Amino acid sequence: MKPTAQNTIQQLLNPEFKCYINTDVRDSKVLYSSFIHCTTKNITHSLEGGINSCLLCVGERLYQLDMECSSILVFNEERKITCNENFTVHRIDHKSEDAIKKFHPDYVFRFLYLKDSKTFFYSVPKKGSKYTADGIGTIVDDIPLAIQNKFEIYKCCTKIMKNHHLFKPDIKEHKIDYRIHEVDFKNKQWNIHTY
Repeated sequence: MKPTAQNTIQQLLNPEFKCYINTDVRDSKVLYSSFIHCTTKNITHSLEGGINSCLLCVGERLYQLDMECSSILVFNEERKITCNENFTVHRIDHKSEDAIKKFHPDYVFRFLYLKDSKTFFYSVPKKGSKYTADGIGTIVDDIPLAIQNKFEIYKCCTKIMKNHHLFKPDIKEHKIDYRIHEVDFKNKQWNIHTY
């Protein structure tokens, strides 16, 4: 689709992803995303968590659908617009297609961070459960998460697994895969790094 004024207006009126963040009626401090709606594919999805969970879920859909651009509209719990952006999506695979097909990980770590931020959000789906292990981490050095060396990322994944009690005693070596979603609001780019 060519980036014309009409296309831009259409994307703002009918974004590909609409997200609504709600407050849990039982506990006003707990946020959960009531649903995420993908307009083009007519997919809806509910999940727990706030804006970070919402954006990470949208990023995973961008990855799964192999999209090159997308428009995202996010409303907070007061129904005010938090995010209304058109993103160019870049998928950066650090593995060959053949290696991706042959590798079956025990855990897939998903990281989301805003470009030039020292904090990141992570989510790890728990096998055999609908729940995820979520949290926020901090980068201790000045190297962005997407260009950290693999050893440092694996150390981070190991710490997360220990903190959330994800290690299985019957498995000697856990197979880990991870994706890093790097969002740059200033340049309207969404980079998805797959390792």
